[in-house]
Amino acid sequence: MIGQGIRPFKGLHLFVCGIFSCRAFCSNKFLFLFAFLLLLSSCGERILPTLGDGAEEDTGLPTYFETGDIILVAGGDVNRSTSPFPSHKISSFDPSTGSLKEELYSADSTELLWGAHITSDQRALAFTIDGPTDYVATLDPVSLGKGAMIITALSGATMRALVNIADGSWLVAEARNAIEKFNSSYANQTGNGFRMTSNLGYVNRIRAISGDRFMILQSQNGDDRPRVFNNANASSATVVNLGLSCGNNCDIHDVVELPDGRFVFSVMNSSYNSLLITNSSFVVQGELFKDEVNLPGPATMALIDTNNLLVCTYLNGNCEKITVSGNTGSISPISPFISHPIYSRNITDIVVVPEGFYEQ
Repeated sequence: MIGQGIRPFKGLHLFVCGIFSCRAFCSNKFLFLFAFLLLLSSCGERILPTLGDGAEEDTGLPTYFETGDIILVAGGDVNRSTSPFPSHKISSFDPSTGSLKEELYSADSTELLWGAHITSDQRALAFTIDGPTDYVATLDPVSLGKGAMIITALSGATMRALVNIADGSWLVAEARNAIEKFNSSYANQTGNGFRMTSNLGYVNRIRAISGDRFMILQSQNGDDRPRVFNNANASSATVVNLGLSCGNNCDIHDVVELPDGRFVFSVMNSSYNSLLITNSSFVVQGELFKDEVNLPGPATMALIDTNNLLVCTYLNGNCEKITVSGNTGSISPISPFISHPIYSRNITDIVVVPEGFYEQ
């Protein structure tokens, strides 16, 4: 595990303690034994940083995932009888090497996984569970214990995406074409376009974007153009027209907003099969990246840091790290960046643990 908050006692400290006890008490076996046990117990205490007044301050508990870690959700609504089937697991990976760090959660035989997001207080991971009871669960980073965050008003056919938006509310796709809103206290919110059911195909992602807005990415059932809504009122949508030759059915799977306000879209349509970059008004600036050998069918994405994207594909179970420079992208020398027969198959969401996560 990582992030250990208890430092072991120093070897030199024990050595000095041992010498002192021997010099003072070696001439008397009884006193020597008593002093040795007493000093050993005191020398072996935790060494903790101290405040100005001498009070101890705990440096924190060990955590299974921490700031910067990449968390992958392998799941979706693909049943386990389908081959090859997703593992329905949540796992963490090293952002520098792409190596597996921890299996964080493994769904039982009745559960399907899809979306995930760090909680607004930055103390846990929230994720959707579709099962006999549909709900939003939480995962504690210290114990990996599972809790229930949102249960009411979630009874759709297939739990899918979720996101925590700027006003502290949660949006949860409780079915392929229904989205519920919950306030920061997890109470179901209605009115102003919520519960959302109209103009939705199969919801794949809900992404928070700047300007107190969110974007819905959908697939199948004809018109799958992304739609932008206001956080407070979802009664009307701004349809994102990228002006692509595939028209209104381009299999646009995900979007990432870059720090400078531009957007990157993953487009799986065979005419593109690439990442497209737009300005802040969604006007296409060009093809950011295309590699049909290493990254066929780019789908789920996340921003790892200021200049790097992680992009996963359904087709070969790989995730690639793409560095953005201007309007072009380059693949990492480590390629594939993440490739695991269990943990990177059918990635439906990616979470990069934010700065300040689980600080005491």
